[in-house]
Amino acid sequence: MQKSNKDHWEQLDAGDKLILPPSAFNEAARIRLPMARGVVLRVENERSRTRGLIPGRDGVLPEKVQQFSGVYEFSAPEGLCYVPAPVMHSIGARPGSKVLLTSVKNPPKGQFAKF
Repeated sequence: MQKSNKDHWEQLDAGDKLILPPSAFNEAARIRLPMARGVVLRVENERSRTRGLIPGRDGVLPEKVQQFSGVYEFSAPEGLCYVPAPVMHSIGARPGSKVLLTSVKNPPKGQFAKF
């Protein structure tokens, strides 16, 4: 049974994989990122970089928030990337916000997992 387009987007929106434009693939190839293991990116809310801190739910300003994600595919329109809702929420960003993406060769080991 083939999944509908809506099911496909709902599955992507529940995960942590990014959809980037084709130019990101070209740039990764140009700087010779090792893509065989997959590209790992640090995703940060742009406000956290410019202000250093972002307010949490309780109004307290926690340390800068970041998340590590992989790439699902390179098919987004140029100048845009698709960041799933759980990733946006974890970095304190809203839909339409700017995010910073940085390639990471050796991401840190995880300290927490929620299943």
